[in-house]
Amino acid sequence: PAWMSDDQAFTYLKDYVTLNLPKGDENRLDDESFAALALERVDVREIMSYYLFMNVCSLPLDNVKNNVYIWTRWDGEKYVYTLSPWDMDSGFWPIFTDDSDSINLWMELPARMLELNVGNCREVFREIYQEKRAEILTDDAIYQWIQDAEDMINASGAYLRESERWRDGMQKLDLGQISGHVSNQMGLLERYIRDIWTVE
Repeated sequence: PAWMSDDQAFTYLKDYVTLNLPKGDENRLDDESFAALALERVDVREIMSYYLFMNVCSLPLDNVKNNVYIWTRWDGEKYVYTLSPWDMDSGFWPIFTDDSDSINLWMELPARMLELNVGNCREVFREIYQEKRAEILTDDAIYQWIQDAEDMINASGAYLRESERWRDGMQKLDLGQISGHVSNQMGLLERYIRDIWTVE
């Protein structure tokens, strides 16, 4: 609100900042205090969904620190943090760099929650992944989604015009690399779930 100073407004994010302090910071909470504050301030399922989305789309390079809304939402009893990405300008970035895939464990808050299994979040993370993998992240669905996007852009002529202007002649868009990358990323996530946080 207009009457609230920046300093006052920022106090609502104080706990979020505290939960994200890295190893070595003198103000970093011990494991027990971290778990208690995370349970008080974080919706476990929501943040596991956010973490999964970031890694599926290869977004942590940019979105973790920049392109994310952090809301403080009153749930009737307390404030709970809700995170949502707002941009995908670095989506699938390994395709355009050195193709070095990784799960981003330096996303401090969700990664530490998983390490400590705060609120049984390992099982929640696994359940969300299995649900999405069966419904919207099947290999066929991913391929078709990317192929449809490629066909639509090529049919519009937009990429042909752009490539003619900025490259050596008109070229059709080929998203095959992205399809391959996403498929590899799914395998990486499955190994991450199975090997690091094993669940019977």
